[in-house]
Amino acid sequence: MKEENKNLIPTFPQVLEDFVKDLLSNVHTSMPGVVVSYNPSTKMANIQPALKKDVAGNLVELPILQNVPVEFPQAANCIISWPLNPGDTGEIRFQERSIDRWKNQGGVIDPVDKRDHHFFDATFYPGLSSAKNPGLAADGTAILIQNGTMSVKVYPNGQISLSNGTYELINLLIEALTAINDATPGTPATAYITQLQTFKVT
Repeated sequence: MKEENKNLIPTFPQVLEDFVKDLLSNVHTSMPGVVVSYNPSTKMANIQPALKKDVAGNLVELPILQNVPVEFPQAANCIISWPLNPGDTGEIRFQERSIDRWKNQGGVIDPVDKRDHHFFDATFYPGLSSAKNPGLAADGTAILIQNGTMSVKVYPNGQISLSNGTYELINLLIEALTAINDATPGTPATAYITQLQTFKVT
């Protein structure tokens, strides 16, 4: 056998490596995703996977995932949620087993379908962003809740800021009570001003 023909025959380790790669190509864990549409009443979204896949040497977009549960922090009688708009980004998480029956029934169920880490068993956790499109800036010292220009900041020292981008509520209250106190000295406004000062960000 010629030497060049020997080089064309894959070795057992190469065959094994290709086999494992082929298996892993269908095992999904997580990836970035982009919101296509969102229904807040059902908390379901259509999500476009943000990473293309190599198919026979060609990069192709993965299909849009339909009716993907959106993961907001929630319990039986409470929820923290926010609007999702087309173009918003987050993390697609692919569940270990089929969640088709669980999405409709909830509880502890038999998934029936034996598929594992399947592409269509996805949930979406909003918030993951790229360096190119980071979204709103985080605050390194406070818990920040922001929607448009309205923001709430809670600092570890007990101070708090509520702002609409133009006015800050604590400052407005202090100014209003100061004006009342100046107009009518001796009112309880002085005590309220002192208490509000403890919440004011300095």
